[in-house]
Amino acid sequence: TRLCLTFVLPGDDSIELIENGSKVDVTGENAEEFISRVIYHVLYSGVYQQTEAVLRGLGDLIDITRLLMFENREFELLACGPAYEKWTVEFLTQATRCDHGYSHESQSVEFFLRILAEMDQEDQQKFVLFTTGSPALPLGGLRNLHPRLTIVRRTPEAGRSPDECLPTVMTCTTTSTAGLQFV
Repeated sequence: TRLCLTFVLPGDDSIELIENGSKVDVTGENAEEFISRVIYHVLYSGVYQQTEAVLRGLGDLIDITRLLMFENREFELLACGPAYEKWTVEFLTQATRCDHGYSHESQSVEFFLRILAEMDQEDQQKFVLFTTGSPALPLGGLRNLHPRLTIVRRTPEAGRSPDECLPTVMTCTTTSTAGLQFV
């Protein structure tokens, strides 16, 4: 079975995963090897030089062998901060800004912030991914998001009501719209 793939890194045809990989088709028989090589490249060889550079730089600051005392989840917490922060309406009011016709006193914004405050960790992470394009917030959480998450009024296209418009996002400026828009 031919899968219409060759042994090159998906998204970068210049990186061959095996010798002459651009000329070797991925088939049902060799698909497992293809997947293994993609995983190896993405998680190891493709980031080896960057990882070594980070370790050398970190080694200039501290004895990196001391990091071995931490479990993976502890090190991730130190490096990235918590993966989840409990949002309250008060917290969200302080961590966001409103513009283009909305204020934090606008009824739509108040409803929206209440919905966000009720989200569990999974839904919160989906919202963060939707609005920022990243699966996690920066170190320090929502308050440290730059540019700040900004809620703006969305003007629907001619002949449409706000309820007929799908949510949109401009992740380069952290903007989303659902009758609301985030900049």
